[in-house]
Amino acid sequence: MTCVFSMLLSFGNTAKAASLPTNEKLTMSAHGKLSHDLKGYASTTGYFGYDYAILVQSISRSTGVYLENTHGDYYRIKADYNSSTGYNYYTVTNRGYFYYAKKADASEFKIVKNSDGYYNIYNSGSQLMPYGSTSDIYISTGGSGETVWNFK
Repeated sequence: MTCVFSMLLSFGNTAKAASLPTNEKLTMSAHGKLSHDLKGYASTTGYFGYDYAILVQSISRSTGVYLENTHGDYYRIKADYNSSTGYNYYTVTNRGYFYYAKKADASEFKIVKNSDGYYNIYNSGSQLMPYGSTSDIYISTGGSGETVWNFK
């Protein structure tokens, strides 16, 4: 019995890391889950002294990101954002908005590759989705509309 149980333990865990490139500048984009229509590219906006992660419609206005693998499917996301204060890592507020913090305060995100080649991104079990109107679309965990992500 213990032999069968050990075999189940050995073969039962086949999940692998999302195999995303690390230490390489990537463009992060959001897409509709079923249609894969583009919702926007990750970028930055300032609001009352804080910088927030948003989606923009033009790739030329996007801010690239770097992924840092912490373990397994978990990553820190660092924006290619020239912050003189060192605040360029994604972190999540208690209301689900993404703003920039120092590396020590960065949130970890679980990034899982789907069979269609796109990714689901989670923070503390909540999925990343856009929130807001077409002019101010914030990246959040409290958004609406099923969303998948891409990194190129």
